[in-house]
Amino acid sequence: MAGCAKKYPQAKLYTDFRKMFETQQDIDAVTIATPDHVHAVAMSMAMKLGKHVHCQKPLTTAFTRPA
Repeated sequence: MAGCAKKYPQAKLYTDFRKMFETQQDIDAVTIATPDHVHAVAMSMAMKLGKHVHCQKPLTTAFTRPA
């Protein structure tokens, strides 16, 4: 993250997506690429705020049959 922060010094950095949604009112769309245990919460909050959402993780656990 430090390298990206140096490359894009005008970008705002957040460690909590909830704080970002509270303070950044100019966000129209988000890409959710968080750990599995967080992505549904972040996606749900973004949709409730009227954001367009692209989710990078599966929304449910996929089960496969043994071969």
